[in-house]
Amino acid sequence: MNTKIYFRKLLSLVGLSLLLFACSDQSEEVQPSATIAQNAVTVTEITFTATALINECYGEDIRFTGIIENKVKKTNSASGQTHYIRQFTVKGMTAVGLETGTEFDVVGGAEMFSIKNPVYNADGSLNLSGSILGESDVVIHRGTLVFVSQEDGSHVIARHIITKNPGQGVKSNIWDCGGN
Repeated sequence: MNTKIYFRKLLSLVGLSLLLFACSDQSEEVQPSATIAQNAVTVTEITFTATALINECYGEDIRFTGIIENKVKKTNSASGQTHYIRQFTVKGMTAVGLETGTEFDVVGGAEMFSIKNPVYNADGSLNLSGSILGESDVVIHRGTLVFVSQEDGSHVIARHIITKNPGQGVKSNIWDCGGN
């Protein structure tokens, strides 16, 4: 593939994902309830719990839990490389500030993972930690969550970015946030 076209597609994917996809605490990977069929998209609604690690920019981390719609696709290229793509959108989530106890509604959010040559568990589910820290060549993750305080209606927007490139390891694994 032409390098210019490849980078244009990659930049488009990253840009879209920043606008559309949400994030989770990477230590708490949720697996789909069914084995992923080759070239098929598996869609499941699952309970998901994780922590937005935004203490440095918001003043406390926020733990969120609830239902997500999880979409997973696994493919193999003609050259034998495996590609894993996961997206989720929030369907009904709440959250709590881990220091103040402030309760939030999660009113928006989505996430995207794209992994080249992922690491799988014995049951065929994704081993996310193994993929990020192990042998996977490329990991791209972009996520955003929107929290609204049940107390005063203020908004907190949490973004998570993970990038790993071939031969360079994990280049970024950061959280940032904003609000009103």
